[in-house]
Parts: sequence; structure tokens; C-alpha cells
Amino acid sequence: MESERDRRFALEGFVRYHDDRIWKQTQKLVREEKEAITKMAVTFTAIRITAMLLISWFALHKYSGQ
Repeated sequence: MESERDRRFALEGFVRYHDDRIWKQTQKLVREEKEAITKMAVTFTAIRITAMLLISWFALHKYSGQ
């Protein structure tokens, strides 16, 4: 017959396993979100720099003839 202690140890092992699994999933999701945010920031920075360069180029060509 299974003792109370054996059941408690089985439950603790089950809970530890799932806590560890959830913790690893959380870490993975946080890492993926950080990577996505970094990629988005780099993309927006590149777009902003390109836009500034194009505006500057058009402004120089528009006013350089006067």
C-alpha cells in the first residue's frame, strides 16, 4: 500500500518537473520577444535614416540651383 510520504514525494516531483518546464518556456518566450524588439528597432532606425537621407538629398537638389 502506498504511503502518504510516497504520494507526497510523487506530487513534489511532478510539480518540480512542471515548474521547470514552465520556467524554461518563459525564458524562451522572453528571449524571443527581446530578439523581435531588437529587430524591429533596427528596422525602424534604418527606415528613419533612409528617409532623412532622401529628404536631405531632395532638399539639396531643389535649392542648389538657386
